Amino acid sequence: MNTLVRVRGYITSTHIYNPIKRLIDTEPKYTLSILLENPSIYDELEEKIQQLRTVNMPRMENTYKPNCEHWEEHFESRVINGCEINVESLYKPDIKDELLNLKDDDELLGRFVQLVGHLYIHESGIVCLSSHILETAYHPNDNFEPCLK
Repeated sequence: MNTLVRVRGYITSTHIYNPIKRLIDTEPKYTLSILLENPSIYDELEEKIQQLRTVNMPRMENTYKPNCEHWEEHFESRVINGCEINVESLYKPDIKDELLNLKDDDELLGRFVQLVGHLYIHESGIVCLSSHILETAYHPNDNFEPCLK
């Protein structure tokens, strides 16, 4: 199943330059929230999430929890949160273009970006979206100057 996702929108929160580090986890976690430019993408994401759940159900149905109870399908999704999508990754995305010159997460807030990543199911059964490439996206009408006569 193809789980590649490409989305465009405005960054509303981020931990890319300063990833989240917790006492429990040894690896830093890179997170990002994006307000999408096109509302139809939410439906496409939901459809891909459902397909991913369906494909992975047989793989998970014979597994067990650490307390020896039979695992139950739950596939909670942490991708869509209201009108934003959440991106989580253990690897820093490949940052391109003018975003390379930035040094702090606050400088990313409000930027219009394009993100490429994959949907995946974490070993705990949670559906997440990872990030691979983060780059500046351009509006089709950038630098548009109407001709006034």
